[in-house]
Amino acid sequence: GGRVKVFRASTEKTLRSYSPYKSSVQYVHLACPGGPQGIGLIGGRLDWRTVASVLRKHLHKLGPNEKRILVLSCCHSADGLTVLHPALDGYFTGYYYFAKASVPFAMAITVWAMFYHKKTLADPHGRVCSSINGFCGSSVLAFKNG
Repeated sequence: GGRVKVFRASTEKTLRSYSPYKSSVQYVHLACPGGPQGIGLIGGRLDWRTVASVLRKHLHKLGPNEKRILVLSCCHSADGLTVLHPALDGYFTGYYYFAKASVPFAMAITVWAMFYHKKTLADPHGRVCSSINGFCGSSVLAFKNG
């Protein structure tokens, strides 16, 4: 088993207050309410560009042999990825996200329980998605290379 470090932030102030994380982080899982323009937090919203800025502040750019995956667990994560992907160039080697704009909580929790049981940093990421999507009976989870 690997090391797990959890950072919880329900407000923008808390999110911004964390110091940069110096250790090698392989998975960053962002779980929150999401919309086409950004994410929701208690007391307000952050647009997708600000989310990218906050992530860049807390992570180092990847070295030549490093891998890091961003997991977007929110509605409209595909919309977010269109902004985050170019803004986070060099920070992530891949992105998991919901293929559907809206995903019920029960479906999301099922997807991520299966995901963390099956995932590895080794390819093929598509096999993880196809196994989960087969169980769900539709295309729920998608992967994009960084």
